[in-house]
Amino acid sequence: MSRETAVILTFSAGKKMQTAEQESRLEQKLIDLSVGIDRFEGYTRPHGQLIASIADRIGTRLGMAAHDRFYMQQAALVHDIGEATMDRSYIRENR
Repeated sequence: MSRETAVILTFSAGKKMQTAEQESRLEQKLIDLSVGIDRFEGYTRPHGQLIASIADRIGTRLGMAAHDRFYMQQAALVHDIGEATMDRSYIRENR
């Protein structure tokens, strides 16, 4: 293996590790945010995480790639975030 190839492979592996670390940090931040949203909404169980799990199962059945399911799960974790700015009586009335 040439030195150039070794440098490229090392750089590529480092980028993948950096990306995995970034995704892990993103996921933890979104889980923390999801827990806060669930508390605000009054859920007694982890609603956002349940929806993320359901989204992953649907994505799996549809044959989606793992990285696409990852981002779909992240969106599902915080799908209720907009309700924090809505009138609470409207939200309760329509449940």
